[in-house]
Amino acid sequence: MVFEKWMAVGFSVVLIFVCGSIFAEEKAAVTAGVEVKRSEPDWKTKGCVVETKAQMVYDLNGNGWLEPDEAKKYLNDRYHKIFNYADTGVDSDLLRAYDTNANGAIDPREAQAIREDCQN
Repeated sequence: MVFEKWMAVGFSVVLIFVCGSIFAEEKAAVTAGVEVKRSEPDWKTKGCVVETKAQMVYDLNGNGWLEPDEAKKYLNDRYHKIFNYADTGVDSDLLRAYDTNANGAIDPREAQAIREDCQN
């Protein structure tokens, strides 16, 4: 993947998602197994656009946007589905922001980040 090659060279590239921002330095550190302090996800202050049928259930006012409290409820429920039903697929930018190794699935370490963000 081109982006992975850029990280190896050391470019400072920023990935911007509708529902969260991940910095290339954070992603490279995770790939290298280095513990880093994550930045505050955008959904906690701005919310995010509804992208899936599952997210529509959490959009209580039907405006096509998950408000921060709605996004938190969605992510909290997804966290529990990941561990109870192995529903690890990444199907939206909101989850893609947590998929730090970009493999299309939320692994236990990435799920822990979801849990921590939902608790704070």
